Order: sequence, then structure tokens, then C-alpha cells
Amino acid sequence: MSKCGICQLVTIRAEVQRKESTKPKVFDYASTTTTTTRPKARGVIVQEPSEFRTPQEAQPSMIKDKGKAIMIKPEVPLKRKDQVALDEDLARNHQAQLEAEIIKEERLARKQEEEANIALIESWDNTQAMMKADFELAQRLQTRKDNY
Repeated sequence: MSKCGICQLVTIRAEVQRKESTKPKVFDYASTTTTTTRPKARGVIVQEPSEFRTPQEAQPSMIKDKGKAIMIKPEVPLKRKDQVALDEDLARNHQAQLEAEIIKEERLARKQEEEANIALIESWDNTQAMMKADFELAQRLQTRKDNY
């Protein structure tokens, strides 16, 4: 669209809005009047339920800031001496955790090694018992052979 086309479009919209605003408005009195059978008491105002004002409507939607909030101090960087002390504490704690972990792993390794040794000894004992039983059986067979 050319620049003149945009200008024409803007002018057409402005004319349409002007015509709509100058149209005579038809007011329907029948829909706005209410009929009541009782006479109104003096000093009492009768309103439609949609016209009632509630306390929520009376309050403004935005709360004004009174500037009485608690101020939060910005974090100040630690001094060098304090930072060094903090780093030393962290290093000590980290070293203690590492040592505890190493001790735990060593204890677990010793326990596993001990269990493996116990299993080996039991299998060795079984092997020894089987060898002894075989030897005794061989001797008995030998003695029977000699006796016949």
C-alpha cells in the first residue's frame, strides 16, 4: 500500500467514527423505568441489584506504597582475613569428610577380604576333608585287597 493509500484509510476510519458519534441515539424509556406496587417510603432509595456499590468497588485497585518497608542491606564482600578463615574451615571440613570416606572404604574392603578368606578356608577345609576321606577309603580298600 502506498503512503496515500494509508492516508485514505485513516480518513475513511475517521469519517465512519464521526458519523457513528453524530447518529441520533434512540432511548427506550420502557426498559429503564421500574414499576412498583407499593409507594416509596420517604428517604428510602430503591436501586436495581446491578447498581449496588460494594465495599470492594469503593477501594482503589492499586495499593499505594508508603515507603515503610524493611530495608535489606546489600551483601558486603568479606574481608580478606575473614575469607581466608572461612576457606580454611571449609578445607578442614572437606578433608575430614574425605578421611571419613577413606576409612569407611578401607573398613568395607577389610570386611570383604575377611569374608573371602573365610570362604577360601572353608573350601580348603572341605578339600582337605575329602582328600583325607579318599585316603582312608584307599587304605581300607588296600587292606581288604591284602586280606583276600
